[in-house]
Formats: sequence, structure tokens, C-alpha cells
Amino acid sequence: MTQPSIPFDPRTTREYRELGFKIVKCPVCGKETLDDYFICPTCGWEYDGTTEENVYSSCNKATIVDYRKTKEILLCVQNGN
Repeated sequence: MTQPSIPFDPRTTREYRELGFKIVKCPVCGKETLDDYFICPTCGWEYDGTTEENVYSSCNKATIVDYRKTKEILLCVQNGN
């Protein structure tokens, strides 16, 4: 039996409390994450300041739109759909 996942709270991280990271909304999944190249624990997007949907992010090697499509396909495959 798998244990339920604990929701990510960026306020509890060392990066936020001690290193001055700011809380931002992930442009891919919309969940709270941190800025300054922090990787969103929900969807894996590395926050590099890219917020426009069709602008290429060199960190993520995709636009936000393309990244979402890739994640949707992976979730379908993992769920057997």
C-alpha cells in the first residue's frame, strides 16, 4: 500500500526560509513553487522566469505549451490510457 503524498509547502523549505527564494505560481501546473531555478515538485518545470506560453525555455528545453503536452502524454501512458 502506498502512503499518501504530503502536499508541497514552499514556506517550509530552507530555500524560502533562509536563502531568500520567493514563492511563485508555476507557469505549467499553477501550483506554488519557488523562483530562482527551483524545480516544481508537482510537474518538474524548472522555474527560469519564463511565463509566456510559447516562449522557449532553454532550462526545460521546451515552451510551456509543449511541456504541458509532454506531461499529459506521460500521465496517460503511466495510467494505461
